[in-house]
Amino acid sequence: MARRNIFGEMASKLRETLATVASWIPGNPYLSGSYSLNTQKMKYQLTRQLYHNTADNYKLGAAFAKPIINTAVGFCGLPYILAGDPEAQDILDTFMKRSKSLLIAAQRNSFRDGDSYVRLMRLKNEDQILFKGEETAIQSFLIPPEYVDTVPDPVTGETEKVIIQTPVEYKDEKGNQYSYAAIETITRNQRTIAYTGRNVPADLKSEELENEWGFIPIIHFKNSAEPNELYGRSDLEVVEPLMKAYHDVMLQAMQSNKLNSNPKVKLKVESVDNFLKHNFTETQILETKRTGKLDFNKDIYLLNVNEEMGFVEVTSAIGSAEVLLKFLFYCIVDASQTPEFAFGTAVQSSKASVSEQLVPLEKKIAMKRLELEIYYQQLARMILAMSAKAEAKAFSTYAVSFDWEDVSPRDEEQAANILNLTIQALTMALDSQIISQEAAVDFLATLVPTMYQFLNEDKDVLSEKERILTGQAFMQRVRDGLATTEAEKKVLTK
Repeated sequence: MARRNIFGEMASKLRETLATVASWIPGNPYLSGSYSLNTQKMKYQLTRQLYHNTADNYKLGAAFAKPIINTAVGFCGLPYILAGDPEAQDILDTFMKRSKSLLIAAQRNSFRDGDSYVRLMRLKNEDQILFKGEETAIQSFLIPPEYVDTVPDPVTGETEKVIIQTPVEYKDEKGNQYSYAAIETITRNQRTIAYTGRNVPADLKSEELENEWGFIPIIHFKNSAEPNELYGRSDLEVVEPLMKAYHDVMLQAMQSNKLNSNPKVKLKVESVDNFLKHNFTETQILETKRTGKLDFNKDIYLLNVNEEMGFVEVTSAIGSAEVLLKFLFYCIVDASQTPEFAFGTAVQSSKASVSEQLVPLEKKIAMKRLELEIYYQQLARMILAMSAKAEAKAFSTYAVSFDWEDVSPRDEEQAANILNLTIQALTMALDSQIISQEAAVDFLATLVPTMYQFLNEDKDVLSEKERILTGQAFMQRVRDGLATTEAEKKVLTK
């Protein structure tokens, strides 16, 4: 019984624990000694309450939730998608520019709730007038994760079917409340729409439609999921017990402070009658005898030499809560992998500077970005496939790569010093003939984005060697006072 109580106290409130407990129950016919896909979902309502600090049982500790999520989302940012086809690049650039806010919300919801669903849909003809001149008519929408159930393929693990159950509530012209549910089932080849409930409008009928795309146009942003888990994990799951503990300690400290904020008077007198006679009137003394209460509302009291007057001070049995709250704060910092400066200046920072705290944050962001690239690759391929079919376009490839902004802003002075030292070192290596010119130029290209490869196999693209030789020849003609060619004049004008 004691073990069960401890387990109940320490279990995360963000997940259902029935399946977890059942997995180690001896003799379980379904989970004992066999593989079972974990289909547990996060409690999305609670994760949102923690993020917005609206859960009453976490009020004094859940304020840490928003900085944890927003810091990761802000430093991650959005990738720049590089396509192998110029026309495909234009379509992806247009889509990413239009969908920035939605994709940021998708990342935030994924980190916070564990799951986020982005659905791609082709605009209806009557809506395309609002997007005149844009390269694509593909729009993106967020689906609440509690509406979605995913059915995986038992062999490949890929999504075989997506079921979206959307509750609908409305009032008619007489003010009567109605509610029903629309259930949409999407497979690679078909879309089925059905309605359930007592108040389904008569004009809504179940229907089966062809899925014109040949794939399910929904991207499931799944955060930090294990291979045996169908749904993602919230970044708040690991710190939820610590936020609850912080709330409890803070609440207890506030209650204790309120209890002891009005101290009680302590008197040591030789004679109570003499004390009352010297400090209170006859009327006050008679009122005290009648009511049993004495009003100590004076600035000065007269006492004999051996008499004392003070206050009773109550000391907490567990000591000051400051030390425990600081310990819990650092536990939240470590468990969430969020730097201290993200929580503001209200909490005293450690000796580590901002630059030192950025080092582990950069590693965390790099890992997050690698996870996100899987879903952005799916997103880009779906957009190109839908655009190709909807607008009869032909792309040479759907392959994409990604470029992300630096996590921390570059220090231009430091970057210039590093470049200067690198050039000096490469020059010394070239003079000593211990490195080739090709190796030196290719290494320097990692620091100078405008440089090309020293040699390029593509004959249609200039190499850095050709650019260097062309520049040297041009400068020699300038030094010799020779007129530049028409081609060189065009290059200079450009």
